[in-house]
Amino acid sequence: MKNVFSLLGIVVILFSCVAAAWAIEQRPIGWVTVTDGNLPYTITGGAAGATVTATNETEFKTYAGSTSPYVILVPNMIVMTRGTSSSYTPQTVNVESNKTIIGTSPDAGINGGLSFSGESNVIVRNLTIWYEDGSQGYDNPWTDGISIKDSSHHIWIDHCSLYDSPDGLIDITNQSNYITISWCYFYYLPTSENINHHFTNLVGHSATNYADRGKLKVTFHHNWWGLRCRERMPRVRFGQVHIFNNYYYNEYATCINNNAIRSGIEAQNLVENNYFYYIDEPIEEKYDPTALIEAVGNILDSCCSLDECDDGDDDVFDPPYPYTLDDANDVPTIVTAGVGAGYDDVLPPAKPTMLMVVSPTGYADIELEWNDNSEPDLAGYNVYRSLFSGGSSYVKINTALITDSNYVDDTAEGPTYYYAVTAVDTNDNESGYSNETFNSLYGDFSGDYTVTWADVPTLVNLWLETDCGLTEGIDMDGNCIINFYEFSVFAKNWHQY
Repeated sequence: MKNVFSLLGIVVILFSCVAAAWAIEQRPIGWVTVTDGNLPYTITGGAAGATVTATNETEFKTYAGSTSPYVILVPNMIVMTRGTSSSYTPQTVNVESNKTIIGTSPDAGINGGLSFSGESNVIVRNLTIWYEDGSQGYDNPWTDGISIKDSSHHIWIDHCSLYDSPDGLIDITNQSNYITISWCYFYYLPTSENINHHFTNLVGHSATNYADRGKLKVTFHHNWWGLRCRERMPRVRFGQVHIFNNYYYNEYATCINNNAIRSGIEAQNLVENNYFYYIDEPIEEKYDPTALIEAVGNILDSCCSLDECDDGDDDVFDPPYPYTLDDANDVPTIVTAGVGAGYDDVLPPAKPTMLMVVSPTGYADIELEWNDNSEPDLAGYNVYRSLFSGGSSYVKINTALITDSNYVDDTAEGPTYYYAVTAVDTNDNESGYSNETFNSLYGDFSGDYTVTWADVPTLVNLWLETDCGLTEGIDMDGNCIINFYEFSVFAKNWHQY
């Protein structure tokens, strides 16, 4: 169960960390990582289901519209059937909950749109989403590249390129919540039809939709608003929106847009360390007196109409999730090097299997072991630990990738720890968590960090107990029975300290 990595492999790993700058994180950050009460949330997409490949409209609609979970791989551009109404734009695909949609080549994408209506737990990555004929008007529908609406929640859009949609490129409306938009490239081509409606991102569709109060929690980070974007970068009503380390760039070196960030009724916008270049009204003065804007560390390079910008001195929400800010001076380089779709390798390795505690010895030097992964581009493993079962609060405990399939945790200091392992490839793609295992100071039923006479009555009462509800978290092998081996471990831990 051991792998030895060659020096060449180490060199490849180091090179990949530089070359694959886009893969700064393989797990989301932002509002998508929490849920009601600011409790942790782990988005899984379609990981609980089968992995399938969709190469045409029929296959894609079948998988995306299914109520079953799927990881849907898209290797090419899929063109959706044109509408039969007065519109000549392609059709929007309704995507159900529990899906992961990943482009697997530089050509991967959707010529059409995606819609999430009342859906949740969805991941979309590495896709180009566009409309061949992006016309909009009274005779044609207001169609978005991606529409997130009707109480949809926990959706992560990452490393996508979106352009030329008739209405918004990504719009988030009608009580949707807990959304992260990261590393996306928004733009319009010179041939784009609807030049007066290059409005990219709407958060909250109406000043009278009071049901949006307490919803519309959205994070935008490391995105690039580029060619010919005019407004809504984003435009916010009611929501708590965190906008950090984004790049706003006007290639004409003159301010031709109308505004960038606009704050409407009861919006709270936290705007941190963004870089604006030749942008008119980069942080527009509050559009509504009930809006709040806190702007910190932003760079306004050659921007226009600064006298119409907000001073950003309000106090808004504190993000309930961890994040690290890049220096605003570095944002143009970082974002342009990694933003958008078009990557060859976005598929993570398989989850490691058969994770186990080799010798349960209490909470000193806990040794873990698991089966080797077989991917040729495997770089190593990460080990995660938590005081709670279920994966919602795992913390990575290794400082560098582990190149063996075992690990000794010599930092444990509590009675019970839960562990999981992930595999990482040379492009920094990280798998999902392995099976969970745990180690505890077995027999410490009284919780005093030692096994003493005080623990004996509980142990006796559980002898050969078969009620899983009573033995959960106590029996080491998870078979709902306190057996002789577990008695022997109890004896081994007797007065250990």
